[in-house]
Amino acid sequence: RDQWIQDTVQNMHSSSSNDNDLLLIAASTVVQRIRDLVLQRTGYTISAGIASNKTLSKLVSGLYKPNQQTLCRDGHAAEFLSTMPLRDMNGFGGKLGDGLMERYRIVHVGDLAQYSTNQLEEMVGRVLGGRSEEARQNTAHWIHDTCRG
Repeated sequence: RDQWIQDTVQNMHSSSSNDNDLLLIAASTVVQRIRDLVLQRTGYTISAGIASNKTLSKLVSGLYKPNQQTLCRDGHAAEFLSTMPLRDMNGFGGKLGDGLMERYRIVHVGDLAQYSTNQLEEMVGRVLGGRSEEARQNTAHWIHDTCRG
């Protein structure tokens, strides 16, 4: 494990990375210690996802179960989301997900990244109908941020 951390930090110096990546590596070390303690004290294994936000952490934690830990660096979030089916992302079920898939042929979460917040607001208005302007704006901002990780 310590060798993995050293190798990862070394590789970061030769690739495009940022300070947040170092924080994610530090978090991954802490999470591994927690996982080790849970196993030691309870006998249970757990999986974990480490990313820059809760939603992405939850998504990547399910990639390699059981008893695995997945780190998603900031630069890899867009790539990860580009192939994630829209239905697999919490919040895109029901009328919103159906409307985006049917009306705009959105298949993957990353497909939404091509749209500006204003375009997304118009799309939300067409898909969800009678929402207030504030609700459309909030939903559009949420989609904009979510599809970019």
